[in-house]
Amino acid sequence: MKDILDIAFQRGVRVEFADLGSRNGEYADGVVTINHRRPEHVQRIILAHELGHHAHDHKPTENRHRKAFQEREADRHAARLLVDRITYQNAEQMYGPSV
Repeated sequence: MKDILDIAFQRGVRVEFADLGSRNGEYADGVVTINHRRPEHVQRIILAHELGHHAHDHKPTENRHRKAFQEREADRHAARLLVDRITYQNAEQMYGPSV
């Protein structure tokens, strides 16, 4: 988890932990909040995903198409943070590029 926390720090993102009920995490105004009730390995994935929202300057939206696009973009960003480049490329060759 330290590696991904270091990335957040380098990017100027503050990370907080709280009970978010059924939600895993959220990003707003340079702060990522992660549900502290999730296992550490899941918190790491959540943080990588939320850093994707930060990296792409996503804003909250009610437009379901825009929201779906933002979620896919954050997922791709997280995958690139968590999976080495060669493994990611191999997965895209096997399963196709993420849409």
